[in-house]
Amino acid sequence: MKIFKKGFLPVLPALLLFVHCNAGVSVTGARCSLELPALPPAWAELLGAPHWRIEWISPEGKALTRIWADAGAPEIDLPQTLANPVSAWPFFPDRGIPAGLLRPAGAVFPFDAAGEKSRTAVLRLGWQGGIDAALYRELAAAVRDGSSAQAARIPQNFDWKRFRELFSDPEIPDAVRADPWIVDWKAAAEKIVKSGFNKRSITAGEKADTPVPVSRGPWFGSSPFASPLSFEEGTAPAFPADKNTAVWFSGEGLLKVNTSAWLLTKWGE
Repeated sequence: MKIFKKGFLPVLPALLLFVHCNAGVSVTGARCSLELPALPPAWAELLGAPHWRIEWISPEGKALTRIWADAGAPEIDLPQTLANPVSAWPFFPDRGIPAGLLRPAGAVFPFDAAGEKSRTAVLRLGWQGGIDAALYRELAAAVRDGSSAQAARIPQNFDWKRFRELFSDPEIPDAVRADPWIVDWKAAAEKIVKSGFNKRSITAGEKADTPVPVSRGPWFGSSPFASPLSFEEGTAPAFPADKNTAVWFSGEGLLKVNTSAWLLTKWGE
């Protein structure tokens, strides 16, 4: 199953728009074969084989989306002269889990290009790369919404190597290094565009334990890095939550929870 959707990307920063719209400037494309990652074992065991929603920016500067559920590696065309975020969101229509509930894998081209074969580069998507692609898009949005940004803070010029090295830096909070998705990457991008990139930009959001009358688990989160939650006999299950809806699932069903409400959908209902 292969489905393509086209649309102009509204969050492209000024620099990228300039490159594509300026007369006489040409951006050539590179054919890439995408190497999709294996699911975390708990996801695979409980949810089965995934579909993927793949998102990237075309050589013409348009946002493209492709749905992939076949064996083998999908191929896409990417600009050779610009860093490009590629995201792959796993989803499970047979389980009622649409794209966007579980965190994506990703990569930034050309940094994650593994080589070339018959003029087709292999782009390896990974779960850590999903963080990179998300921050890229948030930086692009922050540049668009802000008055200006220094060149080094524009996502095409961002120091992605330094950013990735942060996750092995002991000065970064243990919780963030264990699961980078607990960071509010939108807020981090706004700080980076405003005042530059430093370790203080990377902080965990505050969450409160929210009681939910469900089974003891284990419950698995929407992040591939999240540790499962299990609750002892006689202990009321409580999930870390904020105003945004978090997703957890177990053999019992799919749980959506925030600090104001929760909803459990049992499998098959």
